[in-house]
Formats: sequence, C-alpha cells, structure tokens
Amino acid sequence: MPPAWAPAGAPRRRRRPAVELADIFRAHGSAYRRTHALARAQRRAMRAIETCRTAALGGHRETCDTCGAERLAYNSCRNRHCPKCQTLAKERWLTARRAA
Repeated sequence: MPPAWAPAGAPRRRRRPAVELADIFRAHGSAYRRTHALARAQRRAMRAIETCRTAALGGHRETCDTCGAERLAYNSCRNRHCPKCQTLAKERWLTARRAA
C-alpha cells in the first residue's frame, strides 16, 4: 500500500536494492574517471547519478496530512540516464505498451 502522502493511484514502492548504481559510482567513479577517457556527456551523467537524491542537490520536507509524520526528500538529478529518475517513466511506458 502506498504511503499516506503518496498521490492517489501511486504505484507501490519497491524495496531498495542492496547496491545501486549510484553506490558503485560514489565508491569507484573518481578512480574510473582518472583511468578512462570519457566523453563530457558520460562524465556529466556519472556525476548526476552520484549526486541524485542526496543533500548535494538539496531537498524538501514532506509532512503526512493524516499523522503529521515528516521525512526529508532529496531532489533528483532528472538525468535521462539515471536509473532512479527514469524508473517510473519506464514503468509507465511499459504499462502503456502492454495495454495497447
């Protein structure tokens, strides 16, 4: 069941994977960039994914109207290559294709 603060019809939340691409980029990205020649777009995508939904991009406080519970929600990078940012768009696209 979606949380009380989620919009009506919001999809159910999936469990966070044990290791995300952003975790790998944060741990090994700088070393990889030092040893590999990357195009500017590739470097920008890596940096966006590394900072996605972290304090580096800022955030906002969400408050439940029912119980008053609060949580911090960090802003996303909105990069088209980011798996966190594009998962919902991908799921909507797949659902539309399956329905057709």
